[in-house]
Amino acid sequence: MRGRTPRRTARAGGLRLTVGGRCTAYAVAAAGLVTLALGNPWLGAVAAAAAAVLLTGLLLRPRLDGLVVEVDGPLRTVAGATVEHLVTVRATAGHRARGTGAARLVLRTSGLADAEVAVPALAPGACAAVAVARLAVHRAATRLGTVHVLATDPFGVVAREALHPVAHRVVVHPSAPDGPRAPLPTGETRAAASRPAGHPDGIRPWRSGDRPADVHWRSTARRGVPVAREREPACLPRLAVVLDGPLGTPAGAHPDAAHGEVLLGRLGQELAGQARTGREVAVLANMPGGAVVTAGLDRAPAGATELLDWLAALGPATSADEELLARARRWAGPGGTVLLASCAEVGVLPQPVPA
Repeated sequence: MRGRTPRRTARAGGLRLTVGGRCTAYAVAAAGLVTLALGNPWLGAVAAAAAAVLLTGLLLRPRLDGLVVEVDGPLRTVAGATVEHLVTVRATAGHRARGTGAARLVLRTSGLADAEVAVPALAPGACAAVAVARLAVHRAATRLGTVHVLATDPFGVVAREALHPVAHRVVVHPSAPDGPRAPLPTGETRAAASRPAGHPDGIRPWRSGDRPADVHWRSTARRGVPVAREREPACLPRLAVVLDGPLGTPAGAHPDAAHGEVLLGRLGQELAGQARTGREVAVLANMPGGAVVTAGLDRAPAGATELLDWLAALGPATSADEELLARARRWAGPGGTVLLASCAEVGVLPQPVPA
C-alpha cells in the first residue's frame, strides 16, 4: 500500500551570509581600510571586485516561495528494510510566479534515515522528481515529517533556508530477529487437546452430500425426517499479552531497551501469525500518567496489520500492575491464555500468568 502526501508549499525563509559570503564581506572591509590607509589602487580594485560579488549575490538571492514538495511511497515497512520514496518538487505557476532557484532538500521522518535531494532551478509551473532509497532504522508510527530547504545564489555567498512540516504518514513495524527461536507459550496445544476439530455443536436438516456418519439418529427418529449433525470448526481460546516496562523505551534510554525491541519484534511476528489463524488476540500496556493502551480489547478482533501498527506506535510502557493483569484475565475468559512480556532479563520470553 502506498500513501501520497498532501502538498506542502515552502515559504521563503530568512537570508543569511554563507561562510564564503562572510569571508567576502571581511575581505571587502579589510581591503577598503588598507586602501584608505595606503592609497594602493590595486587593493581598491580587489575590494571593488569582492564588493561586486557580494552585491550580485544579494541581487540574485535564492527564492523559495512557491516551492511545492510531494512525497509518495509505501505506507508500511519493517525495521531494517529499505523503501523507495518518490519526491516531486514543483514551482507554482501564476502571473506573479518567478520560479525558484536551485536548492537542496533534506527529508526527515521518524523511523527512517534522512534523505537528501538536489533540486535544480525551476521555472514557474515546472517540476522535478527523483526516487530516493531510505532505510527504516527503527519502529515508528508518524503522520508528520519535515523538509529542510537550503538554497544559495550562483556565487554561494547568500543562502536562504526554511524548515517546514510535511504530512507524511509512515508506519515502521518492529522486525523479528533472525535465527531459530523457541515458540511462545500461546496455549495452542492445550486448546487443540481440549476440543478436537469438528466438535458437534447442533443439528440441522439433512442436505444432499452429507455423509451417513453425520446423521443424528435420535433426532431423525423423533422427527421422522433425516437430521444431520452441525459440526463447527474448533475455536481457539483468546490470547492476551500484557506488556511490562520498560518495553517500548527508545534504544539508549534504558539498559534493557535494546532487548525490549528484540522482544517486540518477536511478539509482532507471533501475534500476527495468531491473528491470521482467526484467533482473537489482545495486547495491553500501562503508560505514564496512568493511561492504559490496548489493541483488540474493546473492538472487533484485531487483524495482523492492526496489531503490528499498534506495536509500531507503542511508546515507553510502565510496569504492569495487578489491575491490568486482572483485566487481561477477564477478557481472555475460561481456557484463555494470558502472557506477561518483560525485557528485564536477556532472552526472557513472555510467560503465562497463572489464573
